[in-house]
Amino acid sequence: MAPEIVQKKEYRGETADVWALGVMLFVMLTGYFPYKGATDEELYRKINNADYPKHDLNKLAAHLLARIFTLEPEQRITAEAVT
Repeated sequence: MAPEIVQKKEYRGETADVWALGVMLFVMLTGYFPYKGATDEELYRKINNADYPKHDLNKLAAHLLARIFTLEPEQRITAEAVT
C-alpha cells in the first residue's frame, strides 16, 4: 500500500501501482515483504517513512527500489522508466 493511500490522499493509480510493483519486486528478490509491523500503526509508520530493509539487495536492485519507494508520488519513477 503506497504512502498516499495510507494517508488517505487522492488515489492516483499510476503512482500507487508503481509502489505495489516495488513491493512485489522486493518479495521476488528477497523472499519477504519490505514493510512489516506488529500493529497497523507500526506498519503504516514504516510505509510513510519508506523504512524497509536494504541489506539483502544488490546495488542495482537497491537503486531501482529507492526510486520506486519514493515517498512523493510526483517524484516516483514511472512504470515506463522501470523497463
